[in-house]
Amino acid sequence: MPANFARNDGQPRKRVRLDAAPRNTYRYNEGKDIERRLHVQAQNGLSEALTVLRNQLTIKFGEGPVQPQDERLAFARSWLEIAPGAQSIFNIWEQTTERQLSLLALLVSVLSSLLSILSTQYTHHKLGQPILKRLLSPDYLLHLNSYLTGSHNELIIATLKLFGAISAFGGGCEKRATLEGFSWENKGLHKLLSKRRKMKMAGRTDTLAVPDIRTLYILFILSFADGSATSSMKSSFLEQRQDIFRSIFPGLEQDSYSLARKILEVAWTEIWLDPKVKRTIKVNIFNEASLHHIMKLYNRSVGEDSDDQIPADLAHHFLLAICTHPGVGVCFKDRGWYPRETEDESKLAQGESDEVAPKNARIYNKILAQLLRTLKVNEDPRQQELALRIMSACPELVSGYWSSASLTLEPRLSSKWIANIAFFGNVISLPVPEASFFLPGSSLYLPTPPPLAAFLENVFPSVNTKVHFSRGLLSTPLVQHCTALALAKCLSKYSEVLRVMRKIESTLEEDESHGQWKRRRHELEHEARRRVPDFQVIIAFSQKSGDNAPSASKDADTGTTPPNKVRLAMLAESSTRLLWLYHMCLPALVAEARFDVGKLLQSSFEQVGPMSGLEALRRLHVLRLLRESDQFLWSSKSGPRSYINILLNAYTSVDVLAIRDAIRSLLRHIFSGSILFEHDPEEICFWLSSLPTGARSLDAETPDGTRLLNEQSAVNSFLDDCIQLCLKNPYGYVEELATACLGSTPISDDQGGADTPSPLLATVIEQVSSRFVASLCPSDTMAIVSFVRKLLVRLAGKQVSLELLTHVSEKLASLPVGEVFAKKHTIVGYGIAQEIKILKNYLLLLGDPAAPISLPGTPSSAVSDFLDQVESMPIPTSNALRQSSAFELIDCRFLEAKTALNVVGHQLCSQQMMSSTDSGALLLITDIMQVGRSCLRADEFTALKEHLYNIPPITALFTSETISAEMIEQGIRPLLDSAADPTDVADRILLSPFSSHWAQHPSSTSVFANLTQVILWLPYMTPEEVLSVLDRALHNFNSTEKDDGINDVLQTIFRTIDRHVDATAYVSGFRSRLPQLIPLYSAQPNSSLLERLIARVTDFAFTPWVDDGSLSSLQPLVLMACSRWSRRSGFIGEGIDLAVFLRRPEWTLHTVSIIRSMIYANGTARQASRTFLESSASLHYPALHLAPVIWSWLDASDCTEIGSSGTWRKHFNKLTAGIIDPGASPNHRLTCKRAIHSMVERLPSLRLELLSDLLACVRSMFIGTLTAEVLQLGKSLTEISPKESHDFASTLLGHALDWTCRFFAGPDILDDGISRALANLAKCLPTSNKLLLTDNVLMVLIQNRLSDDKAIDLAMNLISVANLKPLIVNRHLQAIIQHADFYKHTETNGTSRDAVIRLVHMFFLKHPTNTCQPSHVLPLSPIYKGTLSTSDRQLLHIFHLFEDTRKISVASLLTRSVSGADNALDAVINLEPASIFRTCLVFPSWRKLGDPEHHLDTAHPLDDRLYDPVFVVLLVGHMLAIGRPSSTVQWVQLFRTNVVSLLIRSLSSRDGFFRATCISQISAIMDALQNADMHEKPHVLYVFHLLKDTFKEPPKTPLHDCLHSLHYFLRTPSARAELDTTDVPMLYAMLYSSSDDWRRERSWIMKFIADAMLGAGEEEWKVFRRRHAWDLLASKFTRLPNLLVNSTDIKTSLEKILLNLTNSRRITTSLVLKSGLLSWIEMMVLSPMQEDCLLWMRILENIVDVIDPARLESSTGGEWRAAIGRCIALLQGDPGAHVVILAATQTNRRPIDSIFSPNVTAQISDHSQT
Repeated sequence: MPANFARNDGQPRKRVRLDAAPRNTYRYNEGKDIERRLHVQAQNGLSEALTVLRNQLTIKFGEGPVQPQDERLAFARSWLEIAPGAQSIFNIWEQTTERQLSLLALLVSVLSSLLSILSTQYTHHKLGQPILKRLLSPDYLLHLNSYLTGSHNELIIATLKLFGAISAFGGGCEKRATLEGFSWENKGLHKLLSKRRKMKMAGRTDTLAVPDIRTLYILFILSFADGSATSSMKSSFLEQRQDIFRSIFPGLEQDSYSLARKILEVAWTEIWLDPKVKRTIKVNIFNEASLHHIMKLYNRSVGEDSDDQIPADLAHHFLLAICTHPGVGVCFKDRGWYPRETEDESKLAQGESDEVAPKNARIYNKILAQLLRTLKVNEDPRQQELALRIMSACPELVSGYWSSASLTLEPRLSSKWIANIAFFGNVISLPVPEASFFLPGSSLYLPTPPPLAAFLENVFPSVNTKVHFSRGLLSTPLVQHCTALALAKCLSKYSEVLRVMRKIESTLEEDESHGQWKRRRHELEHEARRRVPDFQVIIAFSQKSGDNAPSASKDADTGTTPPNKVRLAMLAESSTRLLWLYHMCLPALVAEARFDVGKLLQSSFEQVGPMSGLEALRRLHVLRLLRESDQFLWSSKSGPRSYINILLNAYTSVDVLAIRDAIRSLLRHIFSGSILFEHDPEEICFWLSSLPTGARSLDAETPDGTRLLNEQSAVNSFLDDCIQLCLKNPYGYVEELATACLGSTPISDDQGGADTPSPLLATVIEQVSSRFVASLCPSDTMAIVSFVRKLLVRLAGKQVSLELLTHVSEKLASLPVGEVFAKKHTIVGYGIAQEIKILKNYLLLLGDPAAPISLPGTPSSAVSDFLDQVESMPIPTSNALRQSSAFELIDCRFLEAKTALNVVGHQLCSQQMMSSTDSGALLLITDIMQVGRSCLRADEFTALKEHLYNIPPITALFTSETISAEMIEQGIRPLLDSAADPTDVADRILLSPFSSHWAQHPSSTSVFANLTQVILWLPYMTPEEVLSVLDRALHNFNSTEKDDGINDVLQTIFRTIDRHVDATAYVSGFRSRLPQLIPLYSAQPNSSLLERLIARVTDFAFTPWVDDGSLSSLQPLVLMACSRWSRRSGFIGEGIDLAVFLRRPEWTLHTVSIIRSMIYANGTARQASRTFLESSASLHYPALHLAPVIWSWLDASDCTEIGSSGTWRKHFNKLTAGIIDPGASPNHRLTCKRAIHSMVERLPSLRLELLSDLLACVRSMFIGTLTAEVLQLGKSLTEISPKESHDFASTLLGHALDWTCRFFAGPDILDDGISRALANLAKCLPTSNKLLLTDNVLMVLIQNRLSDDKAIDLAMNLISVANLKPLIVNRHLQAIIQHADFYKHTETNGTSRDAVIRLVHMFFLKHPTNTCQPSHVLPLSPIYKGTLSTSDRQLLHIFHLFEDTRKISVASLLTRSVSGADNALDAVINLEPASIFRTCLVFPSWRKLGDPEHHLDTAHPLDDRLYDPVFVVLLVGHMLAIGRPSSTVQWVQLFRTNVVSLLIRSLSSRDGFFRATCISQISAIMDALQNADMHEKPHVLYVFHLLKDTFKEPPKTPLHDCLHSLHYFLRTPSARAELDTTDVPMLYAMLYSSSDDWRRERSWIMKFIADAMLGAGEEEWKVFRRRHAWDLLASKFTRLPNLLVNSTDIKTSLEKILLNLTNSRRITTSLVLKSGLLSWIEMMVLSPMQEDCLLWMRILENIVDVIDPARLESSTGGEWRAAIGRCIALLQGDPGAHVVILAATQTNRRPIDSIFSPNVTAQISDHSQT
């Protein structure tokens, strides 16, 4: 009895929990106990028994996978074996009344637990099937559905659990029945979603562990969309019950974290990531309302059960996934800033400039637009990130966001406003969607820009930006700063937009009058000036920010609150940034106000010293502003200092690299337009780099007490004064500079321009002299002289001549240094003198390194004391002190590469250097070039090389005849090796003046006066020059007065020719000189280089090419054939003695090549070779060298009798040893095979002896040895003499099969050559008893190599030859099907699928009567996918064999395997619609219904993505025969699969039986539709009746009409009463449409025609030519470049139409003769696009393939051939393109002379030589 829960303490009694186990619990041990307990009549005892049973079967939450040996499974099995179908439970259920709700809850709960435990193991599913069947019956479903509307919560919970268990049972096998049986229309279901567990109870445990009613109902709904549901099930449920699924989102914000995560995980992984579920269904579910409910989770931003379980993160990541990726989720890819295509585009073409976007503008992403309006971007950072990501992915949403977002942008000091203005700036800062400015699918820009409103709303939105910005900049500091940042972001975005627009203008080459982008930019600039604050506001903001500093300091002095320096710095930086952006972006607005930018420079750089990051950034803004401003008068002064002085002081004292670079850029910008440096702006860098950059300490002084002042200030002031003086009288200093060189001699023209220094130099020298006389401060004098010295040193790298700089240095040397500083400042005077002397000596040594110079005198004792003091100085600790100390000691100089070359070039000017052996200068240039090669770009390095070769000393050095050999080897050669590449054409062109000089010097004699120079420049000469030097060298070599170094010249010539031996000029020239080179080879037999050259030239000229397997494609074969054809006319004279090469004691591969070439060249060589081969001397050479010679001699000679058989048999034994040697190279074995074959074939007198030797060799072979060449030899010998060679071939086959068995047992990969050769050998010996070994091979293969494609191919070849008995075939077939990895190897994406199925198919074909067993066919059904792939068609053929042999249908097998459903209707409904429609478009016209073997091996790249129409038609027929659709939903699902469209498309099939079957099925569908209740029925019947009227006898419908009817299911039908089968449907209406959707309609009709002409026949061509359709399309193609947008789709369709048309002989011939197709193509390819060349080549190939040459020849007189040749030449850009047609015709279809006339054929041959 159940325990008594009554209380004795007077408290009220509580209701007993039925889900709790009784206190005196017990367990059932076996099924009998259950039955005994369930027969208790008392309700309390029955409740206790059911409770115990339920608890014993329950699977607890979080429990791991249930194992097969689980005691609960064994217990359930033992019970259900006694009581099948849990009959006892159902008996109790039937006896229970409606008032016994608690007992009903227990009964239902027991069934739920029972089904859950049985579902865990596949072997127990059969025990639960009767229970499922009974529960899904109408009676019990009625009870269960009624329980859900009651008020008993325990019964509702148990019922929901039972429904969930039914849905999940067996992986969802009865999910569809559950879906159909559940009462979704019950009005009380929505109440279940509001029934939650009480909060106190809910907070203790996870709702998934102890689910409440709402949780169970949600889980039941999710079960139809989770991983256990098929895609078709998901689609059906989500489409039919959208409101049910959407109902789970209201209240989601109150659900637990685990449940919310479960819902969103299923939504993302199982719905959104399932590509088979239509996106329309997904979007309808996740509409604005659903996303709004999900967004409510953002309010729960704190971790609940743990810190990482934050519901707001769940919603955030889910919304990011479906809202921020174009093409994924509810985020659709739009056109960016362009409006939708469906809008009226006339406004776009006219360039509307409306300020506000039209209110009725349509967008794709309406859901996201609504979502953006509701996001609280100023409260939640997650929502702000979501909004920014959405607008980044969908830029078109930004324009409409501002008016709907209701952001408060009116300036006020509040956190909400700060968040709003920050978000405003972030939105404006989104990148410009430049990708949307391109034509779709192209890299070309659209000629029409987006509307002006799109630009404005993304840069300066129409939300009173001007008013708000103006007020904000004059408000409190924090508001000012935030406003300034937002305005700066607007201006930065505006600058980026202008940059992109200017880039597009430049790309489109627009002009001022007609450029749409330029006009739109002007409109944007005009409107932008209206939407930004006036420049006076910015000036006021800047002045106010700048005035705070002094006022703050005053306050500090008076004792008030100290200023906030960070705040002041931030305001100053932001105000300066705005000033810079205004100058850069809005120069016209700046010009309207008066603003002295020079004062800004003065205030910013008034104090130079350590600065903060904000201060450095502010100074950068100032420098950028000055560069952009046209009001900056840089030559003016502000107070005592000029602006140039301020900039120079900042440049020399600031240590921030970015500021220094900005100052350098600014000075270069302002000076480049002045007369000072307009000749060469780069010279400014020399002046700036000469300025002193270090800092002296304040108490620095010389040992004699002279103070050393700040030299930066002195030099900067001096240079500033010089600049001011030079600007007052620039032309006077220009003339002074011109006459300064050599007294009064003017500078020549070639020294002017960029090589002439600035006139400022003359001013500097003048001022140095004048100030020196005026007794300038000693420290300043030394600083200025040091500056001048560094400047002149740097200018030496720029000047070509040093005369001017030398004159300047002499002028400095004439200064009275000793007189001025002799008494008081001796050390300073000595330092100045030393600076001048160093400069003078530097320039003197630079011009002449050997010139005598005066070394410095002995320093004074004070200097020595100073150096001692320096050595003892401690190293300072701070960086500033280290800089100060190092400046006093070190003067660093850095030169650019070009400057360094000039400096070294000055040293080479002296004649002493040119003739000396010191190569240091050249090595220095070599190092410079090596560094330049590694550091510079390719174009920069090329320019550096050009500069090097144009330096006069280098030019003179390269052509000098007096230079020493040591200088050449140690200096010039390393220089050329580092700077030039002999194989580079560009380098040879640069050095051609020098190489030509030495090639022609001396031209009157053959004696080489300068051998070293000739050898040096030979690699850079042209072929003609090299051959000319070769002739002179050969003449010199044969003369009596031979030069000593002539051998080096010859070897260099040979290396040069060897490097370019493939060039035609070298080959032909070298070949004509062979008679002169043979004596040279005799004199130098060890010259391997000469021998290699002779071998390569003769091999190309005379030896026939034989494929050795090295060429893998057609292109190298064509190139090889052209090269050999161009050398066909060569001939080796009889004067060449082959004995020179035969007598060599050791041969090389080049020797062998020469001998072979000579054998083919003339008969004398063949006779000499025969004599040599029959002599005993030939036996000493290895088979590696003898095999090619023997084969060539047998191939070239016509001799069949030999002299000495013993010698030949010894040669033969060497060859047989080589062919079976696996260690030899494949090429050697192949040559031995050819030689053996030739000996057996050409020497009949020795044939028996040779075959006997071969047989003995094979019998002695090791079992683990086998080569492909010996197998090929066996096949070829059986073709020569089948009877005589049978024993050898049969023995070889047996050896090969034994080897294969052993090989397959190992892990190695089978060689392709051995596999093919063994298969070919087996085919030649069909009667050999050795084929019995095939059984062993198959056993090993199936066991170890079932995934090896090559092994399976070999096995199939053996099976096709071997006579296997039915028993053996069945055994192997069973071994394959029962293989442990059979299904793994036959997966859809498996690499071995095709091979395994081919093998199985061959076994079935071997003995169909025995192999077609149900046990063999049944395992094949799961791997059949119903596609058009070769493997699936072979499987379908196997099924056909089974039906034909056993007379049993396999329909049930196919239905279950392809769709996973048990009936034919479900199988059809589960077919993938996209693949069916793709099959309609790419219909296999060759497929036949009654002949499954037809084209069984035909393959297509799309086959695995297409359904087999034969399978689909048969499946539909089976469905119509046994189970037609009965409900409206089923009819709709049937039509959505597109199978009816496929039936219509099949009416144009070439197979009459196929068409008749489809007609009968369409008729059956029409009959069944008469009684169907479907909304679309009239439309469908209308299309069927239109189609019925087109049927003829025989009923073959033109493809146009089939496709037209097919598309009628997707488009609204026209009002025509009948379908015109003699016309292309809707051709004129859509091709010349003037509607808003004209682009879409034109693209559709183009695609329609392309599909219709795929495999077109006579009927389609009649329809196509009736309205001159091709002429219409050709006119469109001709005008295609004039189309503005969307031309890519039209162009692709037109190209596809032309490709399809040229596949038919009848159509192509008609187009060529009647429509001038070739002339039209020639016109189109006059200027082809790069991507179109291959397409036109394919079209021309189609024409050449299908035309009738005889008919075209008689009609056009040969003009068609010339037109094709001209087209190909235009496509390739070279007349040599005729070679492509040569290759195509030779390899594919017909000989070339059958297509081209003799003249064109000769032209092709001539072009191939070039």
